[in-house]
Amino acid sequence: AIAALREVLVRQSECAREGDLALFRRLGDEFHAALAAAAGMPGVWALVRQPKTHLDRYRALVNPGPARMTAALGEHGDIIRAVESRHPGRAAQAMRTHLRHVVPGLSVALALKPEYLTAR
Repeated sequence: AIAALREVLVRQSECAREGDLALFRRLGDEFHAALAAAAGMPGVWALVRQPKTHLDRYRALVNPGPARMTAALGEHGDIIRAVESRHPGRAAQAMRTHLRHVVPGLSVALALKPEYLTAR
């Protein structure tokens, strides 16, 4: 499972170097699905995929470029290292750190495209 995670990370690194944001994001989905499977919780990824269309719109608005790709690579690396060392507390903290990048951009996304975040 760790080898699969590392392979996705290598492929994401190539995307970051080439500036291929679309493939980088698809590989990010692969990373998260593989991580859920490695944790023995593939159903978690199935739950996350349900509202994912909205999340993808959000990500495109607030995390559009190379700086976020570089940060995500580091965060994914931290997660892999924690899993590899079999340290669940560190793995959970690394995942929380990774997910924390979602919240600060909500106000930016709301200002840019309020229709993406309001119920109709």
